[in-house]
Amino acid sequence: MRKINKTILRTLGLSGLFFFFHLGFSIAQSDGSTIFLCVKPTEDSLRINHKISGQALFLPGSVPFAGLKISFSGVGEAVVAENGTYSMDVPRHWTGTATPYLCEGGGYLFEPASISYVDVVFDKTNQNYMGEATTIHTISGTFTDINSGEPLANTQITFNLSGGDETGQIIVTTNEIGEYSFERLPCWSNTLDPYLSGLYYFEPRIRSYDHITSDQLNQNFEVIYYNYPQPPGWETINTGSFSFIAVDINSDPDICEASLNIGDLIGVFYNDENGISKCGGFGRWQDENNVFISAQGDDNTTANKDGFANFETYTWKIFSYADQISYPANVDMSIGNNYWSSFGLSKVSALDGFYEHSLQIFAGWSGISSYILPDIYPAFIDDIMEPIIDDLVIIQTLDKMYYPEAGVNNLLFWNYNKGYKIKVNNDVELPMDGCPEANRTINLTATWNLIPVLSKCDVLVEDLFFPITNKLILVKEIGGTGIYWPQMEINTLGVLQSGKAYLAAVSGNASITFAPCENAKSKLISETLKEPDFSPWEIPVKTGSSHTLLFKSEAFSDIRKGDFLGAFTRDGYCAGITEIKERETNIGLTIFGDDISTNETDGFIADEEIIFKIYKSETNEELIAFATFDCNYYPDHAAFTDNGVSVINKMEVNPSGLISPTGQLKCFPNPSSGIVKFQTDSDETFVLTIQNMNGQTLFETEITENGQLDLSFFEHGIYILKLESEEQILISKLILK
Repeated sequence: MRKINKTILRTLGLSGLFFFFHLGFSIAQSDGSTIFLCVKPTEDSLRINHKISGQALFLPGSVPFAGLKISFSGVGEAVVAENGTYSMDVPRHWTGTATPYLCEGGGYLFEPASISYVDVVFDKTNQNYMGEATTIHTISGTFTDINSGEPLANTQITFNLSGGDETGQIIVTTNEIGEYSFERLPCWSNTLDPYLSGLYYFEPRIRSYDHITSDQLNQNFEVIYYNYPQPPGWETINTGSFSFIAVDINSDPDICEASLNIGDLIGVFYNDENGISKCGGFGRWQDENNVFISAQGDDNTTANKDGFANFETYTWKIFSYADQISYPANVDMSIGNNYWSSFGLSKVSALDGFYEHSLQIFAGWSGISSYILPDIYPAFIDDIMEPIIDDLVIIQTLDKMYYPEAGVNNLLFWNYNKGYKIKVNNDVELPMDGCPEANRTINLTATWNLIPVLSKCDVLVEDLFFPITNKLILVKEIGGTGIYWPQMEINTLGVLQSGKAYLAAVSGNASITFAPCENAKSKLISETLKEPDFSPWEIPVKTGSSHTLLFKSEAFSDIRKGDFLGAFTRDGYCAGITEIKERETNIGLTIFGDDISTNETDGFIADEEIIFKIYKSETNEELIAFATFDCNYYPDHAAFTDNGVSVINKMEVNPSGLISPTGQLKCFPNPSSGIVKFQTDSDETFVLTIQNMNGQTLFETEITENGQLDLSFFEHGIYILKLESEEQILISKLILK
């Protein structure tokens, strides 16, 4: 091969020569001949990137500085491995700076602090760093018993580490006041999971740290020792026959969406030979592992039934130590079945507790409601009432009713946000199992509202209605005499009882909200609701219809403490009575209307005149009294009106007799499907008026003596028939079915 012309070399220079050798050239000589050069390139001449590498050590001790980051400007960062080495690829001809750091907060000194590079064309090795901490951070706090508030003193506690810069455990010992502390380097990250041998739980469950840059103080834990005593009714008998149940840790057990507390019990129950519920096995919820329950089978060697029979269904309960209540529960199974079998295996995938609630309903008329949303969907009223159907007479709102005997049901559904009037023949308990709704606000419209009590405890009536005092007219009991009339300074109601319903009148749209229960206000019953020890007249029947009267303190000129005031119908029936207890205060009187569910007249009928009597206790005198009504307050005056309100300015006593009714009205058949016949004991001409239960006139015609009408075009329900002549007014109830 001929030598290359020196002129060519001088012309190309070093860089051109590289290009020349790299690609290969054909070169023409001066004598006309050609030389072809093919040069093999070197490895460095072909590389795009170069590697910068080294190691990082931590002082003192020169141990590998694992996790240290080295930032290369414009390129990225390398992380030091467990053995203390690192490497980083940079582009050929890269110029920049490499800077070591552990986290943004600093806390370390490095030697060198950084290394600068210019036009890198070769690998760089032994690019080493030494680092040391310039400070150290303390993590400290206390361990305190959540129930007693006492410190967990002189106790060794283990912190299990997970998901951070180190693994294993940190063991600390608290001092006399429950304090602990330990130290860690800057930028430390990890999760502390405290552990103490035995049935202990900690709140918070864990504490996590992400690259700490300062002391971590007040890292406190509350300690829950959940080996609570076994509650009454949860005793079990070891029979030697088992079925095994696991409650999945992911089942998320709750009581009406409130999660269980650590230590709460989950158990299965059976019925013994007497039908009494007994615990057949339980486990404690502890939020870390599946709950194990060993369900006991019946011991065949004993005379009594002391466990589950084969294939007997499990009845599930949850015991809440916070509430000290056992709640029933529903379950879903992911493995096996919800019944007992010898050495059976089953697994619960969902566990939902609910409130076991019953309404105590006394014979006669009353108001009912529930703070529980029933666990029945849809909540048909006949399904809700089924447990008490044999004693149920009627249940109604202000405009709809369920009246089984008459075949009337336009109520259809039970509504959580409503109150109800109800009549039953005997004292009963109405199951209302389910969960309370979060919304405890009731919207009120002008005039009368039938309101529920959305609270598991009794509520002071003054507190509940205080925010709307300027709009409140009156609150009254259903089937009782309790009244709250703030404008007239009368409060014989005292509290609204859980499970009851009440009538409230307001002057405009408003709303009330039931606050959470307070023990101090629970079960407060006003003594003014008690019946008098003595009465000169028969105690009135407390029906579902009433009219409220207010007698101003100055209305009576001659009345004393211990006297009685009564309201009477035209036929002499006492439909309202009160004892005079304070002479200088306003007096409230509830008078009752006729019971729509009975054939006999047991109260005032609509628009009937109210006749008053006063009984003088000292002289045993019974006097007639005439009332002067105050027209400035309310439009309801001398005549009875359902939910009427009247104010009386003056009472004048006169010992004259009463006028008795002169006639009777019969309508038949009653109940009727539409065709109704009328019969009176008078030959007068009457105006026949038919009204609904709200007093609205629906139909009017004229009849003489006996007559007949086709009312089949009326809706099913209860109506008031009124016959009025110049001499008398006759009234009767009619049921259309």
